[in-house]
Amino acid sequence: SVVHEGDSRHWDVVLGCEILYWGGWSLFDEDTRGPLLATLRAACDFSSRGGSETEVALAFTVRDKGRETRFVLDDIGGAFWLRLLGDGEKGEEEGEEEVDVEEGERIQMDAAARAVMVAAVEGDLLLLGARLRT
Repeated sequence: SVVHEGDSRHWDVVLGCEILYWGGWSLFDEDTRGPLLATLRAACDFSSRGGSETEVALAFTVRDKGRETRFVLDDIGGAFWLRLLGDGEKGEEEGEEEVDVEEGERIQMDAAARAVMVAAVEGDLLLLGARLRT
């Protein structure tokens, strides 16, 4: 959703489901990772100027392990702090928001999400949260 506060707007959350899949059916088909990362960064960069931390939530089935691992760990992981959502989620009780997370805890959550991505096999459903690194 877009929230309007005076003259500034920001995104509360950006949701993505099955957006990493790319068949690569032709050498002429553009890879979707670059535009996806640019879109996520733009939404969150705009948000940070508005004084908010946008939560990114990604859900995807692992289909091309190498490609998706590189994207999550290198591309998204280079720009965002990662964390697990769903059953593997740490640090949020029902009804609680992630606020004032200590840097050490954020690093631990990021490492846990990265470990799950590395251990994933084709067919696994992954639920990841991300916040822009500041």
